[in-house]
Amino acid sequence: MAVSTTAKKNKLKKLEKAVNQLVEEVEVLKNYYAAEPDCLSLGNGTYTYAHGKCLYVEMALFNYTEAMVNCQNRFGSKNTGKLFEPRNPVTDDQIINFAKRTISSSTTWLHIGINDIATEGTWQYATGGDLVYTNWGNGQPSNGGGNGEDCGETWNSGTTWNDGLCSHKQASICEMI
Repeated sequence: MAVSTTAKKNKLKKLEKAVNQLVEEVEVLKNYYAAEPDCLSLGNGTYTYAHGKCLYVEMALFNYTEAMVNCQNRFGSKNTGKLFEPRNPVTDDQIINFAKRTISSSTTWLHIGINDIATEGTWQYATGGDLVYTNWGNGQPSNGGGNGEDCGETWNSGTTWNDGLCSHKQASICEMI
């Protein structure tokens, strides 16, 4: 039975599409593995690479706005950064645990890139967009009983979150964009 020219062309298009997808996947993997050594070469144990992200633990104490600016400038002239925006439990737990091992044991709170500054009770990422994952501590977010706790931070134990005062000076976690 002879295969029609149309059928051959359709098969060829499917094969070309599959090859193009594989080429794209190879490029993504090359970029992923090339970024890790670049990330780790930036610092002295306060940088880590996890789940395709280069992260930095800032031990200097900043309020939320200062921490955001610091993160934007953290990764050198060709890279930009932001406060760490947790998007899934695996990455969240791994990054926050790394950060807490890195910082002084007396500092257990860290700024993260979530807030409800624009609209009270509507938590969003610092770079915009609704949260796709949450990990609030028991009874959180509480807005401090009406005291304006609008900025996300890690809780003092574990990897859960708290809503804290934006004016608090504390360590932070930066993420390379």
